Amino acid sequence: MNAFQDLMRIQTFRSCRNAARACQRLNMSTQAAGDSSRASPAITSGTGDISSTAFWGRTSITAQLWAERRKALVDIPDPTCASTPGAIKHRLKDDKTAAESRVVLSLPLKSDPLLRQQYENFRGGVRFGRILEDMDAVSGNVVFHHTLPRHLSLVTAAVDRLDLQEQIPLDEDLEFRGRLTWCGRSSMECQVALVSVGASSCLSSYLCKATFVFVALDPQTGRSTKVPTLIADDPDDERLFSEGEQNKKRRKHQQEHALEHRPPSEAEIHLIHEFFRHRAQLFQSVQPIQRGCDATTSSAFIEESCLPSPPQTGGASALAGGVDRGDPFVSLKSTQMQSVVVCHPQERNTRGKIFGGYLMRQAYELAFSTASMFFGPLATVHLYAADEIVFHHPVEIGSVLTFTAKVVYTPIDSGDSGSRGGSSRVQPPSLADHACQMKVACLVTHFGQNKQYLSNTFHFTFTSSLNGQGQGAAGTGNGCQGVHVRPESYEEAMEWVDGRRRFLRSKALSEGMPTEELT
Repeated sequence: MNAFQDLMRIQTFRSCRNAARACQRLNMSTQAAGDSSRASPAITSGTGDISSTAFWGRTSITAQLWAERRKALVDIPDPTCASTPGAIKHRLKDDKTAAESRVVLSLPLKSDPLLRQQYENFRGGVRFGRILEDMDAVSGNVVFHHTLPRHLSLVTAAVDRLDLQEQIPLDEDLEFRGRLTWCGRSSMECQVALVSVGASSCLSSYLCKATFVFVALDPQTGRSTKVPTLIADDPDDERLFSEGEQNKKRRKHQQEHALEHRPPSEAEIHLIHEFFRHRAQLFQSVQPIQRGCDATTSSAFIEESCLPSPPQTGGASALAGGVDRGDPFVSLKSTQMQSVVVCHPQERNTRGKIFGGYLMRQAYELAFSTASMFFGPLATVHLYAADEIVFHHPVEIGSVLTFTAKVVYTPIDSGDSGSRGGSSRVQPPSLADHACQMKVACLVTHFGQNKQYLSNTFHFTFTSSLNGQGQGAAGTGNGCQGVHVRPESYEEAMEWVDGRRRFLRSKALSEGMPTEELT
């Protein structure tokens, strides 16, 4: 027994030592546009304090970013704090350039085997939930350095959009590139891209790109506070700032036309009525019973019996009633899956709350599991995009989180599918293949404070393709034939309509089409 305990202690020590070495080898740097003197000195690589329990369970990337942030808080006093000596007060700047807060951080998956182990998933690919954590940490450092020397509370309001252009390779050295793209009075928009080493500096060339929205709060009052104005000093900055303005208007437009505030459109109401009419016809007709799963329909959500959709003849009936080949359907609630986790101190961020990247990872991995169950064992599931991940309230340590995921929409008409442009790398299946729109809600229960509330909502778009086993059993084709979801109540109908809007928005954005009419 003593020998076994000694062996376990040695292995634990080696794991901690290897993680620390990987963290120290990370190459952190900034890129200044034209004037290197404007680069923030706090972004450069440093040792920092990586022994804090706040960094346990985080990747080496996130741990290093947080260590740099903590070091900057010590090295750069807040000039607005009364206890700061006047002799070392830093001059407050009313405006800054994007270069002053830009972050470029290497992710050497190919050249660093120890680091690669942190990101490998069960299929031998990249564990995307870890990438989400790192992107959240990178965006936090960008806005942190833009607001220095003030020590503000920076809250992630939302992940406005996340697009996965190509499958992330595990055998290549990559880079995180984060930059501020837009600033308002107290809100900021930051884009973080994951690119291959040596790729173009343009944010349009990426493997994965996410847009984060932050709000700056005064730590004393808890109210929103002014942040430095963003100076657009080159055409690229001006273009991104203009896109940020359009994103703000789009978010406002979508919020005003959300189903919580306005009823569905006439066309959407017609689709809902088609569901009702089709369901009434089903109960008035005799249909064969399909038992279990076969080689082409292998969803784990099909129970012992389910009614297949009768053939439709096109038009709105086909859109609501299923495709002509008669795929089966299930209700939205039958696809629901849950996970429950307890928030321990090891999952906190630099502000003492539960790390938003951890919440995104938990939600994504549940959504991925639900999509895998939905499409069945013959399919390989890929993330296509994430749309509007909203952080309603912070999560305290000690909270019990209940994540609930469900499929809220599946495209059942050729007009609802789309494709992406070609690339030399392996791409996720396009929306022309079988896909689904997933919604994940995070309910927080805090027994110590006797309260319960909705903390986050997440929206993911997944695609599927037949794996080797599925191609052998189900024949040829890239898409994975499966079931479709249909609402069975008014609440489910609203979720279906909202999911359809988000799915069509993903399609429109991938094709460079306007999205205002999709609300």
